[in-house]
Amino acid sequence: TRKESSAASDVYKRQDGGYDFSGTFVLPEPFQYEIPFKGEIKRHRNSISPDHVSRLVARLGRGEYGIYITTSYFTKQAQSEVYEMRYPVSLVYANKLLAMFKQTSHWNDDGINQNWLNSFSTSKEE
Repeated sequence: TRKESSAASDVYKRQDGGYDFSGTFVLPEPFQYEIPFKGEIKRHRNSISPDHVSRLVARLGRGEYGIYITTSYFTKQAQSEVYEMRYPVSLVYANKLLAMFKQTSHWNDDGINQNWLNSFSTSKEE
């Protein structure tokens, strides 16, 4: 298990257990409330269906939040199910992910900072 840290969260990358990463997001002062989360990352060319999202939801414990990230997109059915069932899951698709990166210091005129990106190489696992 490899731990990534920032001021707001701790993230643990996992290779088993039905999800790809987990951690805790800490709301800033004055709240200091911890929100545990689990996440799934999929590099797909095709759409993500409700079945994919349901697998993550099934692994969430009481009070946990889910984050599903994909380089493709979610079907309307998957989006509707998350919304209608009020699942505590954030769906992050390719264009949203790109927009998020562009708002960080890890983005420059050439795209994503490759040194930063390479720092997440799975070959450096502890």
